Amino acid sequence: MRTNELRELKRLFDALRQAGFKQYKVQLSYVHDLLQRTPRFRSIFELLKTETAEFDVDAWMKNEVFGAKRACHEWPPTEPEKLRTLLRIMEVCATEDACDPTNVGRILSYGENLDESAQAFTTHVVFPLVDYLQARLDTESEVLHHLERMRRQIEWFEQPRLYAEFEANPAKGEAIYDRRVREFLFADGIDYPYSQPASPAGKADVVAGLDGDDPLVCEIKLYDGGSYRVPYLKQGVGQAIRYAHDYGKSSAHLVVFNLSDERLQLPSDEPVERSPPRLQIEGVTVFLVVVQAKPLVSASTDRHRQVRVVQRDQIVPTHEELTASLSSPA
Repeated sequence: MRTNELRELKRLFDALRQAGFKQYKVQLSYVHDLLQRTPRFRSIFELLKTETAEFDVDAWMKNEVFGAKRACHEWPPTEPEKLRTLLRIMEVCATEDACDPTNVGRILSYGENLDESAQAFTTHVVFPLVDYLQARLDTESEVLHHLERMRRQIEWFEQPRLYAEFEANPAKGEAIYDRRVREFLFADGIDYPYSQPASPAGKADVVAGLDGDDPLVCEIKLYDGGSYRVPYLKQGVGQAIRYAHDYGKSSAHLVVFNLSDERLQLPSDEPVERSPPRLQIEGVTVFLVVVQAKPLVSASTDRHRQVRVVQRDQIVPTHEELTASLSSPA
């Protein structure tokens, strides 16, 4: 699934690849501006910065790139540190008047032709960052596709059976729906939908291996308007963020099984037409998927149900709350 943001990024990247050295800096600034003002792009790079917080990127960049006499011969020892360095180089070259990306391209390619040096910057700095975004966002789109299919499967075909299981044993309600999510993910081609693997922050409901060791973090919560209310969903958002940080992910997923007679309307940091709702918190995009778990009498009843509108500040933990929760079991 190709998003509007990716199409716009591709358009600007293609224009950058065609730019000569005289137009290159302004075209680079267009790319940098898009990355900064697009929440999903920004959240991916913010998490990259968090993952490499102990790496002194400015010192490395100053000594090995801007301080190089003629050429840059090496990169930092890990790929996240390299990507962090490339991101910083792009930030500086796009925003600081004194920094010429063509000169940096010359250092990276050892060439003398100015147009070729400008495009060396595209090859060695911008392309790896765009490729990194593409890989992260392709995974995100795949996950949302799986979860949307799961929602429809349960609402259309399995809702009465699962709800009957829940009513027979409410104390095991979350485990019932958690098991069904894991079964669906496995049947849908995700090979390792583990249940509650340990992480430094606690135990996530689902961490599914999408491709090798690449994890999908998915927290399961119930909502019934009584025992399970909005504060319980807030707890789930906080847990999802913590697990995303632990597993080095820029996205996490909260699946809410709605057992109430209300229609649940969750907040989003993006336009209402973007589905599902999503929140940008602490460098992580948290996707909110609501599954109507309680059977309704009829379709007409659904149209007239009371809507429970949840505000952002009701479901998003503060930085202080997230920090404090790290010292307590999830």
